[in-house]
Amino acid sequence: MDEGLHIIPEEPSNEDGMLSPCSMICTSESELPLHRAVNSGDLDEVLRLLEDCPESAEAKGSFGRSALDVAIRRQNPLMVSEAVTLRIVEAILIVHPDAAKERSTSGKLPLCSTISVKALPGRDEIAMLLIDTFPEAAKFKSRNGRLPLHVAAARGQVNIVERLLQVYPDGAKEVCSTGELALHYASSRGWELIVSLLVRVYPQGAGVANRQGRLPLHSATEHSREAIVQQLLRAYPRGPAIRSQDGNLPLHIAAVKGCCSIVEKLLQVYPEGAREPDDFGLLPHQLAEARNHTQVVMKFVELCPDDFASPELKPSRARNDDSSIVSTA
Repeated sequence: MDEGLHIIPEEPSNEDGMLSPCSMICTSESELPLHRAVNSGDLDEVLRLLEDCPESAEAKGSFGRSALDVAIRRQNPLMVSEAVTLRIVEAILIVHPDAAKERSTSGKLPLCSTISVKALPGRDEIAMLLIDTFPEAAKFKSRNGRLPLHVAAARGQVNIVERLLQVYPDGAKEVCSTGELALHYASSRGWELIVSLLVRVYPQGAGVANRQGRLPLHSATEHSREAIVQQLLRAYPRGPAIRSQDGNLPLHIAAVKGCCSIVEKLLQVYPEGAREPDDFGLLPHQLAEARNHTQVVMKFVELCPDDFASPELKPSRARNDDSSIVSTA
């Protein structure tokens, strides 16, 4: 249970001089019984306390935690069933709908906590309840500039992403503090369905670079997300010609990573990339050969035979690590 949760009632008695329900539920351990019941998943007790004293849903503990926050960020979330967790959240929101608007001490709305917490039974259903109760939550950014959409896209939460795009489609256009769209996150982590949703709402996002000059295509290529690379190429065919601030085309990244299928896709769209050196003067096929990616080198020979009419490859300047292309985002 959470330590230090307490409330000091402002009015300990009612008009008849009797103790009010809210004051009666305070304990010597300075812990709110509603918080305790929520944390333990005692649904019957939660419903009883909310009926006896609806105001208890508004009370905050000494760490600024509400009953809703306790339900979302329970200490042992998997000890309580999905149905019970959902019913508790629903009951709190019925009594105190403004709970969906209240930020935690870390600046998060309940919706963002629901999306980002590691384990939460009924996550999707709880998120839908919170969005329905307070749709404007989709527009609120955390301290690092991320919308709930960024976080849900990074974590692969398809249903939540879809609902967020319905209530706030412009969220697909918004960048976080590192200049990244939700599409960057979904592309790097390999969430194909989410990439499809984001591209459908904002296809221009495939051409948006972050602060390092990296497109979602660079991110997908770095993590060898072949299916996503294909989606991004359809959305923004100019992507293979775009260099990041460190001088890399997506083709340079694919060559270093040794992903033959992505190299092929990039060359089919932008064959000129085979003749473009990186900032160290190295061509993509030289980067591949220096790392013993034989199949990738052969793919260059197959698709760009004219480029191999020159003297033999000389990859001696290539470095033996990927530090020149790995994202710092």
